[in-house]
Amino acid sequence: MFALWIALAVCLLGCRDSRNLRDPAPICSGDAATALYLRKIEPILKDDHPTSCNQCHLSGIDLSIFVKDTPCQTMACLSQLGLVDLDTPEHSRVLSWIERAKPQSALITQEVIEAEYKGMLEWIQYSSSCGDRVCPVFEDPCSQNLPEAS
Repeated sequence: MFALWIALAVCLLGCRDSRNLRDPAPICSGDAATALYLRKIEPILKDDHPTSCNQCHLSGIDLSIFVKDTPCQTMACLSQLGLVDLDTPEHSRVLSWIERAKPQSALITQEVIEAEYKGMLEWIQYSSSCGDRVCPVFEDPCSQNLPEAS
């Protein structure tokens, strides 16, 4: 019985209050930006798999039109269109769209929606913190007429 109490005490001492832990500062490099984009965002925008984006708010729109030559230009275009808020990433319009999605098939589950939300938020936060250090300034990042995202 004493061993059980010791094990419980060790476990509790080993646990920290995660609310007080800060995420490590992002590594602001072109390689880190590209890796994040390729891992989290490109599959949403380019994949043949259905996403929550096509389910309701962008139904019938080819998401690849938002993809530009580089991840930096893609983010700058999304910012130019007012879809991301680099000052307060969690208030980005695109995130509110993802949050509104409802699981409607075996392919669009709550887990898929949550992964899209977290991935997009992470990319926007990274761009907010590091974009000015790793990305050039684009005069007209969208450089084409895009459908209005309402």
